[in-house]
Amino acid sequence: MKKLLTFYIVCVVVAQASGQINLDSGLVAHYPFDGNAVDITGKLPDGIVTGAVLTTDRYGNPNCAYYFNGYPDYINLSASDLLKPVAGVSLSLWAHSSSWILYAPYSALAGNSQSGGYDLYVDGSANEIQGYVWANTGYLHPVIPMNTLTDGWHLFILTYDGRYAKIYLDGNLTDTKDAGGNYPISYSYQNSTLVGAEAGYGATPEGDYFQGKIDDIRFYNRALSAEEAMYLFTSSSGIEEKSRGLTIYPNPADEYITVSATNTPELAGDYLMTLTDQTGRIVRKQDLTIPKTTYTEISLSDIIPGLYLMKLANERNNLVFKIIVR
Repeated sequence: MKKLLTFYIVCVVVAQASGQINLDSGLVAHYPFDGNAVDITGKLPDGIVTGAVLTTDRYGNPNCAYYFNGYPDYINLSASDLLKPVAGVSLSLWAHSSSWILYAPYSALAGNSQSGGYDLYVDGSANEIQGYVWANTGYLHPVIPMNTLTDGWHLFILTYDGRYAKIYLDGNLTDTKDAGGNYPISYSYQNSTLVGAEAGYGATPEGDYFQGKIDDIRFYNRALSAEEAMYLFTSSSGIEEKSRGLTIYPNPADEYITVSATNTPELAGDYLMTLTDQTGRIVRKQDLTIPKTTYTEISLSDIIPGLYLMKLANERNNLVFKIIVR
């Protein structure tokens, strides 16, 4: 059976989508964790890292995510009111555990909830990834069952639009809770927003330290739409195939793809190709030669439909392509 494939070059940084998707709208902070805890919007001070260490991200790039080893590791993102919107909020982050289903501790991924506020939380006892938003005198509590997760990286998004709190797993809506009317988000303390531990009453964590990796955190003062949540996961719209060098075709394709450097001969050479699925599992690793004047074909006859990352690496280049096999 022939497979339809669509290819997008991401090269680590997600490009801005076209059309109605605007991921800059309402963005108050973005921490890609590329070697540091800097908010690249420039609106907030650098995060203060305690204990957490830089590690590989979901693409395999070194020093592009943080690893938290439980107590006392966390990152303080400040007590800024920008991280405490009232009318609506979205918190998006990538997190990695080597065993989500067997994850035992109570752990906070990120947020500022303390008798108010919001956060994303891992409840190993209930076997859930949980969202919390305080509105209408209590927490709205959408959840993701842990048994729906494979081990490895996942994108978790919590949103609140003034009435509905929603939680997304890898771009897909999994649960919605209704406040029963339009209510603002309530905050009880001028506390810090933290990553990797539960927020306390000030700058110090209350506890519930996370063990695993966290990367690419975004905060919005509005609720992301379902389309925007999926775009953050697939990062597909608005990325030009040829804009960063190599040409990949045909698109759509059948049982193979073709890689050509004829338009960018400086990218020709010998590469190690690694193909990983969305959980981080390597499904293919092989040596690959990309010539200057012709092309190289790669068979995908054994690849099942899904989302994949193709990494081409040598001493001079480190290229990452996102591949959606439909």
